[in-house]
Amino acid sequence: MKVRKSVAALAAAGLVASVSACGSGSGDEQIVIGSYGGDYDRFLEQFVHPVFEEASPDTSVVFDAGDVNALITKLGAEAGGPGTYDVVNMTEKAQAQPIEDGLLEKLDTSKIPNWENIDPDLRNDYCIPHVHSPITLITNADAAEPLTEWEQFFEDDDVLQRAGIWSSWFDYVFYPAAVMHADGDPGEDWSPGYDDSTHAGELMRMYGSAEQNGQGLISGEIDYMVGPRARAAQWSQQSGGDFRTVIPESGTFTFVSTTCIPANAQNKDAAYAYLNAQLDPEAQQGFASNMFYAPSVTNAAVDPELVDLIGVTEEEMQRIYPIDWQSRLEESPVIREMWDQATS
Repeated sequence: MKVRKSVAALAAAGLVASVSACGSGSGDEQIVIGSYGGDYDRFLEQFVHPVFEEASPDTSVVFDAGDVNALITKLGAEAGGPGTYDVVNMTEKAQAQPIEDGLLEKLDTSKIPNWENIDPDLRNDYCIPHVHSPITLITNADAAEPLTEWEQFFEDDDVLQRAGIWSSWFDYVFYPAAVMHADGDPGEDWSPGYDDSTHAGELMRMYGSAEQNGQGLISGEIDYMVGPRARAAQWSQQSGGDFRTVIPESGTFTFVSTTCIPANAQNKDAAYAYLNAQLDPEAQQGFASNMFYAPSVTNAAVDPELVDLIGVTEEEMQRIYPIDWQSRLEESPVIREMWDQATS
């Protein structure tokens, strides 16, 4: 493995926008993680890093936290030369363009011992699935009757005016609107729901992060939102509130957080060690118990009561549809522009 430049040198070269070192490695080597920031990074430090440090005691971990679009832009700008990142956290949707552009390493599954225990529906040639959660209707049941169908959300302006969402979660609005119009899996054509999606954006309160969105729900600033079941469980536990989640009869999709290795990563051995630490059953259990996202591996022991809270039933599974994000590369910027105009 290659010895890494110091963080100061990286910053001086303009390669690291916002970094923080963590972990107990000696610092002889470094692994740079392009991460989400916020409580996700906090839980990485708490549950994943101890596993990584045991496997790689001489490698310190550096976070470069920021917007995933900026991360992808940097990946493209550095293509063909040494990369800043050894590991990048990104959503399943965000993978599509970097894969198309050849910016991500095709995984060598022989270096991932727990690969066979990954849920087959979540596997992917370029990134490991870390955690996942279905996108649901969320209601503060202490303040309102829980919503059960997408029509109740999109067709009631009073509901929309009492709803909110992190502005980056626009797919959580556009896809359900398409599902509502199709009364099921909309396939690749989401356009019938565009008007309902932008109308919702005009009326809902926008937040600058998932954490701010949660505070809005906890404080009573909003009573409704569309988002991951995991977040509702997390915020309920933090506040003692009763935030109910429902997967409507017409269906939904699953959010998947993934971890990938850039094609130009400088420390690929450490990168594989980090991926393995994320897939470690105890680390997965820690994320499930604290951030409430479901494990991606079947050998993570999760309390049955927690499974009931954050998982999906067999019946609900029939109403969760796959999305081919690769096929949506041209349409995604169009949707983003419509959303930005509606919410500005």
